[in-house]
Amino acid sequence: YGFELDQKGYEKERLLKIYENTKSILNRFVFFLLPIITCIIFLLICKANDLYPFGNYSIAWCDMKQQVIPLLNSFKDILEGKQGFSYNLSHAGGMSFFSVYFFFLSSPFSYLVVFIEKSLLPNFVNLLVMFKLMVISFTFSYYVSKKYKNVNCLINIALTLLYTFSIYTLMYYQNIMWLDIVYMFPLLILSLDHLLEKNKFIPYLICITTIVLFNYYISFMVICFVIFYMGLQFIFKKDDP
Repeated sequence: YGFELDQKGYEKERLLKIYENTKSILNRFVFFLLPIITCIIFLLICKANDLYPFGNYSIAWCDMKQQVIPLLNSFKDILEGKQGFSYNLSHAGGMSFFSVYFFFLSSPFSYLVVFIEKSLLPNFVNLLVMFKLMVISFTFSYYVSKKYKNVNCLINIALTLLYTFSIYTLMYYQNIMWLDIVYMFPLLILSLDHLLEKNKFIPYLICITTIVLFNYYISFMVICFVIFYMGLQFIFKKDDP
């Protein structure tokens, strides 16, 4: 009977250790789990509303339908050598594609159009939005994990989903290039903290340069935030050693 109690105690201790180890791993690497959760949520929304890839409907409307998709078509032609980048004849009777690229298309995700048929682009933007939301969930969860090292993984998941499916992303996803700024923003905040705490400016330089290259329109607002954020940091930390 004593042997059975020892065995039960050993099993209980072993299961408790497995639980603690699993919890520790989840707390440390939860940011790898969030893109999967985001993907599942997005696909469930598509399934419920007969959206591609489960139906034939596209989430494109407004600017995405009128500007982004036609410009992705033109960008596909450029990548395939059918149109020129410096002077493009497919819009406005001929124009430089340079400014258009850095306003609408200077995202690594834009290059995926080379693998997609033009007729499928209205539906493909569904997946394009999903991919960007997955990256948003990854970077924000990573930010929470690094900024608040002892935070519970459930709190991390809740905060990340609130950020990923915020009103901003749900209302303005049709300006799909703005979503690139949303997933870069948590990394920017981390780089600012890194600058303040360790006096290393390279991460910040990389982040702010990438944001400006992705979309100079929204980057103006981001730079205003950086000035405000750093000003507050200097005010509240001026007496710190």
